[in-house]
Amino acid sequence: GYEVDNLVIKAEDTQNVGFFGNLQGATVKNLILGKNCKISGGTNRVGGIAGAITGDSGQVTTITNCWNKASVSGNNFVGGIVGFAYVTGEKCKLSDGTKQTADGAKAAAAKTTHIVSNCTNTGNITGVTTKGNEEKTGRDIGGIIGCSQAGLQLTNCRNTGDITAKGGNKTQGCGGIVGKIANNPAAIS
Repeated sequence: GYEVDNLVIKAEDTQNVGFFGNLQGATVKNLILGKNCKISGGTNRVGGIAGAITGDSGQVTTITNCWNKASVSGNNFVGGIVGFAYVTGEKCKLSDGTKQTADGAKAAAAKTTHIVSNCTNTGNITGVTTKGNEEKTGRDIGGIIGCSQAGLQLTNCRNTGDITAKGGNKTQGCGGIVGKIANNPAAIS
């Protein structure tokens, strides 16, 4: 694959942070982020390969044969490969410029399954929320995906990196592969 090394992304007050910030209906394959890369985001949706993957109804994002060796840190929804997987929600702008309806969001969730396959994370993944000098809860932290709220097909992925959710006593969803899967079906094999 293609290897990128010595890349530093530091986006303290930004959502959707990663080699790709947000992928919608895209395919990424054969990408390696080297061990000298560092990716950090200040709010939500931080991932090594993609901060977020999303799609309108039926748009599928596929990430295959990618390897993250980089350290990745953020507040919430932090993953070695993807921070947050979802579909365009109610009242959000669709790719055609219109706003998503409640029924449209439900239909999109039923038709959209993102695919992550043959991916590896060996980087250390950290979720921590700081406010002033105080650490708060880091939430939904995973070796491959931080959080998925869309249909998800996760196949043949592995993680050997350390996963850490720091701060507070209300940490939610911290997992070696996925921090949290909510609202929609997932097939993991």
